Amino acid sequence: SRARTGLGNVALADVTVRGVIRSGTTIFAILEAANKQSFTVRPKDRLLDAVVLSIDTDGVTFADQTAGMTPSQVKKTLRAAGEDIR
Repeated sequence: SRARTGLGNVALADVTVRGVIRSGTTIFAILEAANKQSFTVRPKDRLLDAVVLSIDTDGVTFADQTAGMTPSQVKKTLRAAGEDIR
């Protein structure tokens, strides 16, 4: 059997925000999973343990829905590939 793929099988802890695209009034984000697979997401899209709440030019805000935990908001900011922190 094949390994399950798709955004619904990716944990919030395993994604990095790689880009934000605005097209008119629509905004998308590009998320990269730990296995380097990329996903284009919009608000309300679901990950394994979270939902995309909002996207802005700084990054993506998720509703963390880990089982047994109080739902919380997690913001992941846009990180350029190869970014160096000074």
